[in-house]
Amino acid sequence: MSTISIGSIPSAQALEARFAFVKNQTLKTNLAIYLRYVILLLALSEESNLGSLHYSIYKDIVVYTASSIESTLEYAVREYIVKGKAKQDIFGYSWHYSELAKINHECIDFSGASFVVQKKESTYKTNSRDLGFDDINKAAKTAKIIDEHLYAKAEDLRKKRNLIHLSSLEKSSDDYIKKADVTKCLEDAKVILLAVETKLNAL
Repeated sequence: MSTISIGSIPSAQALEARFAFVKNQTLKTNLAIYLRYVILLLALSEESNLGSLHYSIYKDIVVYTASSIESTLEYAVREYIVKGKAKQDIFGYSWHYSELAKINHECIDFSGASFVVQKKESTYKTNSRDLGFDDINKAAKTAKIIDEHLYAKAEDLRKKRNLIHLSSLEKSSDDYIKKADVTKCLEDAKVILLAVETKLNAL
């Protein structure tokens, strides 16, 4: 990671130019805000004598970077669906159960029983709340937005983000994310973003 000073952090508006390939203004603004925060964290990470605070900084860099890639890949897949280059079911299906009826059965030998009649239905995973990062990565690979090599990088980002849990009782939080992990995370994110940009600009 190169040395960055806090005074050199670009404005969010300036950083939006990096995401010119994103036509959704809300997502573009959010990505610029996330990137600006990551740049701030990188500047802070160069400070000495922070001790265990370095872990918290590295953790946030991983979380915000991975979330940016997740959102960008989801957006790209949705654009492919809109343009007819991917099918509606590319994200997979969600299964839902709906109650059709409730049956009360009275018996002489025991007090009775109640049964619920349910209907199992499958629907496309179109709502972001139904989608996991793994669903998005698989869909992006299926749509050929990313290849197998970049899919592995996206999965590594997802797994690094999922390692970050305060409730762990087996390892110290400091053992999870190191500076080298952050460097790799940023490098992987950069090549994924470049690939997505190329694909979306070609639509």
